[in-house]
Amino acid sequence: MFSSPTSNRLCRRLFCAFGASFIFVSGALAQPDAPDGLNSQALRDWLKEEWYNPYFSDLGYNGARTQMFGYTDELDGAIHCIYTGFEQDSEFTTYLNPINTEHIVPQSYFGGISPMKSDLFNIRPSHGSANSSRGNSPYSEIANENAQWYGINAGGTYTTQNNIPANPENWSKRSGEQWEPREDVKGDIARKVFYFYTMYPSQAGSIEALGMPEMFFQWHTDDPVSTFESTRNNRIQEVQGNANPYITHPEYVETAWFWSGETIAGCTDPIACNYEPEANFDDGSCTFPEQGLDCDGNSLSSCSLFFSEYAEGSSNNKYLEIYNPGVVEVSLDGYALAHTVNAPSIPGEFETWVELPTTATIAPGAVFKIVHTQATIELLNNADFSYSSLSNGDDGFGLVFGSPTDFDLLDIIGNWDADPGSGWAVAGVDNATSNHTLIRKPDVLDGNDGDWSASAGTDSENSEWIVMDSDDWSNFGEHSAIGTCSTDVEEEEEVLGCSYASACNFNPLSTLDDGTCEFSSCEIPGCTYDSALNFNPLATFDDASCLFSDNINSCATDINGDNIISVGDLLLLLTDFGGECP
Repeated sequence: MFSSPTSNRLCRRLFCAFGASFIFVSGALAQPDAPDGLNSQALRDWLKEEWYNPYFSDLGYNGARTQMFGYTDELDGAIHCIYTGFEQDSEFTTYLNPINTEHIVPQSYFGGISPMKSDLFNIRPSHGSANSSRGNSPYSEIANENAQWYGINAGGTYTTQNNIPANPENWSKRSGEQWEPREDVKGDIARKVFYFYTMYPSQAGSIEALGMPEMFFQWHTDDPVSTFESTRNNRIQEVQGNANPYITHPEYVETAWFWSGETIAGCTDPIACNYEPEANFDDGSCTFPEQGLDCDGNSLSSCSLFFSEYAEGSSNNKYLEIYNPGVVEVSLDGYALAHTVNAPSIPGEFETWVELPTTATIAPGAVFKIVHTQATIELLNNADFSYSSLSNGDDGFGLVFGSPTDFDLLDIIGNWDADPGSGWAVAGVDNATSNHTLIRKPDVLDGNDGDWSASAGTDSENSEWIVMDSDDWSNFGEHSAIGTCSTDVEEEEEVLGCSYASACNFNPLSTLDDGTCEFSSCEIPGCTYDSALNFNPLATFDDASCLFSDNINSCATDINGDNIISVGDLLLLLTDFGGECP
């Protein structure tokens, strides 16, 4: 089916629906120029922080492919395959048979997860056969002899051959485990590679595993940005939010990756108090705030661990993440999950208590990942803890500290009151805890203490959560928060007193000795008979000073010593009647 450029643009600016997928596209935003003097790793860090983090919006794999085949890669109404030049009418679809989706950095390099999988700067249309032939091979320069060639014949039909074609520059080739693309796309590929390893510096290993950086730089130099590549860059910015800085500013490639100028020593850690953005070499001078304080010595607000992300997706693809917003490492000893299963037996009470590993810790700014035992391998391979009964959307999950009979409820998703049906509403989205991913907003630095209604909110403004599509794991394993706080660790109040057990005045409840211990003599003289008028309960030996009622009462028949002779005295006498006197 042929779609004209005009109809493509109309569909893009409104929305394109395929099955249950709806893609909303917003206009592109200008992205800033790099500060003067920034280079090498510092520049790459800055580009990720200023060109990617604030702008990138993951369309999901289906959404990205639909935009690629229908809009971003369309040229004169057709889609042109990157390795062969094979072309076919453009169409908004997820699979333009026989054209498939090629990942410049192969999925096997990063576990096939988003956003790397669905980033439009990492995918291009490719004839399915060429896509399969490249596989996950690294890029290289290959000698023409003994190479297998991939391209199109004079009629535009895809073909492969083992003899050198008449126009070899228009063909891609493979030899052994190496792959070399055709000449007029080498620069495009190089700029995508530099983009990928700038925005995803640790997700796919080193750039050298994909190809030598110097080779990519040569490709970038020999094949400069074309009109189509620039147009594609702008279109991606429209639909995905961010642009590729190495296309907008080709000069950044050399500055960010091959800087040979002056080395500026200093602190390169952005969270340090003395971070120096201009530094391109870390000299070990970084300083960090003391626990509970900011860099200026101001006290930080107290806060606790909390749920930063929740996913209830297809099949058993479910997980919870616990975030440490503090400035010190936190042990999970004493922490647990307390949850219900559908409708609780006793409204308001949890049904299942799951202790978290007592030896596990969460570093400042890090997350602890709890994944369903039957989730996809990409999630399980990165799990810190697995559990087989994560929520089906209608199970209230609380993060607690303490014991099953005495605990603090730090945070909760859902509640323990009743079965909500399919799930709870969040940010105005019905059943958002079912078949969705929830991400805590960056300005949230503490749990909800069990107040789920306030946390869920009624719209996107007053909710603490961002509601994402099902199986959107683009934020899995990380969390972005604005600021830090002193993680709440309750300290017992000091009890002053004598803390030496051998002292006369030892106080077993004392936690801090106050210097009052007495060791000279622990004996206290006094009357030790509890029936005496002057009984001393503190006395340690009797000093013969006891006074009894008959010592001071002159009336012999006033037996009970109340100075009145009455029936009471007679009863006391009868009680002892028949007894023997000592």
